[in-house]
Amino acid sequence: LLANLGEMTNSGVELAVSGGIVKTKDFDFNMGVNFSYQKNKLNSLSGSYMGQELQAKQYMDLSSMSGAGFVGNNRVVYQMVGQPVGVFYIPRCLGLTPALNENGNAIEGRYIYNLDQTIDGKEGLDTNDGGDRYIAGQAMPKYYLGMNFSFRYKRFDLMTQMNGAFGHKIFNGTSLAYMNLSQFPTYNALAKAPESKIYDQSISDYWLEKGNYLNIDYITLGYNIDCKKIEKYVKNIRVTFSVNNVATITGYSGLSPMINSTTVDKDNNDLGMDNKRFYPLYSFMIAAAAAAFSSCSNFLEERPTDAFDEETAFQSPTLVYVNTVASLYNNMFKIMGNDRHVYDLNTFSSDEAMLPCRIGDWEDGGLWQNIFLHRWGTMNDLTKNS
Repeated sequence: LLANLGEMTNSGVELAVSGGIVKTKDFDFNMGVNFSYQKNKLNSLSGSYMGQELQAKQYMDLSSMSGAGFVGNNRVVYQMVGQPVGVFYIPRCLGLTPALNENGNAIEGRYIYNLDQTIDGKEGLDTNDGGDRYIAGQAMPKYYLGMNFSFRYKRFDLMTQMNGAFGHKIFNGTSLAYMNLSQFPTYNALAKAPESKIYDQSISDYWLEKGNYLNIDYITLGYNIDCKKIEKYVKNIRVTFSVNNVATITGYSGLSPMINSTTVDKDNNDLGMDNKRFYPLYSFMIAAAAAAFSSCSNFLEERPTDAFDEETAFQSPTLVYVNTVASLYNNMFKIMGNDRHVYDLNTFSSDEAMLPCRIGDWEDGGLWQNIFLHRWGTMNDLTKNS
């Protein structure tokens, strides 16, 4: 029986500030900052459905370790009533302790995790739910930060964007698995594993780390080339050099702290987990150049004999509509067929699809040429009305 039960509370605050910090003839500095805080709490997992009282389990795991050697108590992230969604409910590790042989003697050069056996107040180690486990932190960030900066000095400009997340933790399952020498060389181990001499992969908070990070998304440096001497042919030329995913500032020891810290996904089973299968974002660089050429219409010398005079051809917005928009619409409507109201611009040449200011073509230097060149800011009322 499936029922939509339970109750959850979300609250928070978001602040955004942006603006120009410095603006002079040769130098500009603009900045934008977005900061948010969120608080999440799972209030209930029970309720009534069609008169039937339903109660969910007290401990429901969301993420766990998988792979060779991980059996039994391999659960890491849970949803629990009274807590944020996605908390680390795991045993506490007191450090490393020598491994013992069958006679209870220490084995030289072999260490295991020393798990706290006193959390549940009972004698002996019990890593089952409700036993020697404790809530060690949350998987979802409490704080998010986004920043963007732009600088301009004369013809140079620089833009960058950063984002960060704070107040959460990450379970470094990759290190837990590959710092373990008990299955080496059958399975791989990290380069530092022989030095640590760990022969254990028990779940604990030993590999639970702060997930705080600040990532530099991109940096773009640009330069606008002076085209005054060739502006008759080229309006502007701009060259840029960009680097994406520049760097990540973090204390996390794994490959990247930018794992799944936001989504409950039972299929991937990876909320808050760096579980061996995560591959970090790659960095790449792009160099580009772009040029905008002057419109060829500026050099047209054609003066068609059937050109309309702008002052006499369209004396009112109505005449503009009748002689341009309406005629074009009707022409397209006839070609495409009655009642279709769908027009394929691919069937028209650029001249046919352009709004003309003379019969059959467009006048050089006319009203519609200016509109086409985005010069309507200084046009007369006729343009504004039409």
